[in-house]
Amino acid sequence: MRYQNLFINSYNKSNADKNYDYNLSVPEHDISCEVDEEMSLCITNFNTPNIFYNLTDQNNKFILKVINNTVTTTATMVIPIGVYDVYTLATAMDTLIKAEGHIVYAPLINKFSFIKKNSSVNPQVFFNIHTDLYKILNVPPNVDIPMLPSEINYSGLLNMNRFQYLLIYITGITCYNQNISNITNTQFKKSNLVAIINRADVLPYGNICYVEINENNKIKLGTNKITNLNIKITDEFGNLLTDLGDWTMTLKFVITKKI
Repeated sequence: MRYQNLFINSYNKSNADKNYDYNLSVPEHDISCEVDEEMSLCITNFNTPNIFYNLTDQNNKFILKVINNTVTTTATMVIPIGVYDVYTLATAMDTLIKAEGHIVYAPLINKFSFIKKNSSVNPQVFFNIHTDLYKILNVPPNVDIPMLPSEINYSGLLNMNRFQYLLIYITGITCYNQNISNITNTQFKKSNLVAIINRADVLPYGNICYVEINENNKIKLGTNKITNLNIKITDEFGNLLTDLGDWTMTLKFVITKKI
């Protein structure tokens, strides 16, 4: 058994490549094995800064609906893109709807309270979370949520992480034993998923560090030489991480005799 490491720095990419969709060309025969050998691949190290916005253009909007007798008006509220905690998000949303009500963070229960400003029956005021903001507020999507004057209506338990996991896929090469998962789909499917990295406990602007020493996620390759490969990085919902910063990665190729 022998090993060969490939160290990659995404900073050194072509103009056509992205940090989340990275193509790599390897000089022929630099990573190869003999006809009586076979290769496996795993990621042993990955590092990237935790600079992801938790509010992006995918989850920074909600609809405010006001019904005054027979007249209904709706407005799409847009929260500025950025990194928020529970307090700054409550303030940003409260500023947008202050003519109709208030949004206040309740720290003991980790929820937002939605309070209508006008105590009369009319107008009726509703939230409708039609974007991925529902995942942060933990409320049903595309449902009118009333703001009430006489009682407090709460959000669900808040989760300020837009996503929890980075998923790394190696494509562009033939694999004999693809890994099986239902991470991004309700059905189990085979894929070249080689690493699942938890970032939930990493502070904003901290370092996301993944180290694998046991080769647990090793995949067996169906080729005896590597010339090109593609690295795609998504969240657990299958979305490409378009705001991913530069990263470093170590790919380990394990070469063994065929049995």
